[in-house]
Amino acid sequence: MQDRSLPLTSDEVEELVDYLETAPLRLAVFGEFSAGKTTVLNALIGEEILSVAVDPTTAVPTRIRYGREFNIFVERTEGDELQLFEDDPPFWTRFVGRGDTLSTLRREQEVIQDFLWRWTKEGERAGEVERVAIELPLDWLKQGIELVDTPGVNNEFTRHQGFTEQEAGAADVAVLLMD
Repeated sequence: MQDRSLPLTSDEVEELVDYLETAPLRLAVFGEFSAGKTTVLNALIGEEILSVAVDPTTAVPTRIRYGREFNIFVERTEGDELQLFEDDPPFWTRFVGRGDTLSTLRREQEVIQDFLWRWTKEGERAGEVERVAIELPLDWLKQGIELVDTPGVNNEFTRHQGFTEQEAGAADVAVLLMD
């Protein structure tokens, strides 16, 4: 292991600057089960998108990042990725987050939740899922900001604790909600 008390080489400085310019800034919200993590993230997004899109008992971390169109990705432990809209997404996916699109999302809620429940509901296939990513066409997310909704701790599912610890290690900013 290299002694970090020595100054960085110019290559290391370039590598660090490149990382800081390109890596997303991850803001993760942590707290006990039902502490209001999703409510806080919805407030940051400006709409109750997560309340419509994500089952409150989701067993895996949910990342919210920029995408040209609304879509949901399930990243499986096997390394593959599933998408809600594989080909030719509906026209409304471009407008999520731009004004009040909740009525559209609520009309599609059954399709969205069915997709997520199939893969993330605890006790079903959640063991095959590493995380969920929701892409939204929000301009401020373009700046490389990624929000993370973590599974609640202090419940009967020990796997949640592992996910929470993993996300804590990857977060740049942590928000801890306490009762």
